[in-house]
Amino acid sequence: MGVVTAAEWARRPLTEGGVLYTLSAVRRAGPFVLVGVSTSERVARREGATPQLYAAMVSYYLMEVNGEWVVVATDAWVT
Repeated sequence: MGVVTAAEWARRPLTEGGVLYTLSAVRRAGPFVLVGVSTSERVARREGATPQLYAAMVSYYLMEVNGEWVVVATDAWVT
């Protein structure tokens, strides 16, 4: 287990298992913030086997209330 860049992840074989988490840019409008977390997962498979891949995204809509961040909504998808 380790931390890799998106470029390093792209160079890895599709049959090598692992999970890549990517944070989106933080977008702010007044007291509201939108931030997302995407997940790319590869299931370990023998060399030459068909890759097994999954992807997901969760977006968090936050609002600043009395100096603290509160989650006001989420949006998610998975493949």
